[in-house]
Amino acid sequence: MPVTLERARGNLVEGPTLGVFDPQGEHKPGMGLQTLTDHPFLKKLVYDPASEAAGFNIPRVCFGTNAKEEQNNPLKIQAATIAVNLASAFVWVRNHGVLRDLTGVSLGLYAAVGFSGAVDGDASEIVYKTVSIAQRRSEIIDKVRKDMGQDYAMAAILGKNDDYIDDLTLNTNTHKAVDWGPFENRHGYTISGVKENIDYALEYAKGNRLIAKDLGVNMAGHSPYQEETVEQIREELKLYVTRDPSIRIYTNAPLADGSWVMKTKEDIIEHVPEQMKNTVQFRGLMEHIATLGIENVVQFGPDLSYRLARRFSENIGTNVLQVAASS
Repeated sequence: MPVTLERARGNLVEGPTLGVFDPQGEHKPGMGLQTLTDHPFLKKLVYDPASEAAGFNIPRVCFGTNAKEEQNNPLKIQAATIAVNLASAFVWVRNHGVLRDLTGVSLGLYAAVGFSGAVDGDASEIVYKTVSIAQRRSEIIDKVRKDMGQDYAMAAILGKNDDYIDDLTLNTNTHKAVDWGPFENRHGYTISGVKENIDYALEYAKGNRLIAKDLGVNMAGHSPYQEETVEQIREELKLYVTRDPSIRIYTNAPLADGSWVMKTKEDIIEHVPEQMKNTVQFRGLMEHIATLGIENVVQFGPDLSYRLARRFSENIGTNVLQVAASS
């Protein structure tokens, strides 16, 4: 089914709507600026508490003069991405009311947790606490990486089908970080691992007529290399996730009971950190969402090409909604 891109206005959105939050990696200089310009209330609601929680100026990272350099800093980009994610979600709420279904990919799952009601407080307090979790997450990941004394990397791999991935990861000693499923006539994965192995995987992929791209990050997300981060991130979540979510949160992989929904604070605290070392099953998530009668997907975050929402649309026929007339 072709993508249907619509601008949602007023309260005219019909049918169940899923909100999906962007992962790290969708950032770019200028992100969030137009939304803030169009909606000045976001400064006090989102960007001021986000900057206070992170300990640095979030707008400077998002759209300052040296934004490109700032966004290359692994200790800044996660908090900045979360702030932009939440800003666009608050614009949606102001225009259309509260969503009943949320998800997010990787880092985006933390924005979904904060937005779901599992983090207590008014809107600014929720921003502060959610950005605090993201900032500590980035610090934990960076420290573990340095302690292990290795450089890591992640890469995107695309093929005409998906039968290449097991041979590629086995032969290059890399790991499936994200199973994206089919999109625009290609089957996509993100892989992660030690930098020299990722470099070899890139050459291996190109030699096998696959499209391959280094994602330019010094980390091995969603792989066994993140084992040491899991309990530390869990302790951070315990500080801030104090209530059961009031909005359904769909996970990046099934829970132990086979469910895709985190219904309690205990589900969140147990499951979200585990995703650090496990594959994000985005393909499986789409297949599950297809069984729920969801009609629309609205994407929150820096990616104004709406690739996540378009993936849902192409695979399960949902409409793609934009947050506002200009984002």
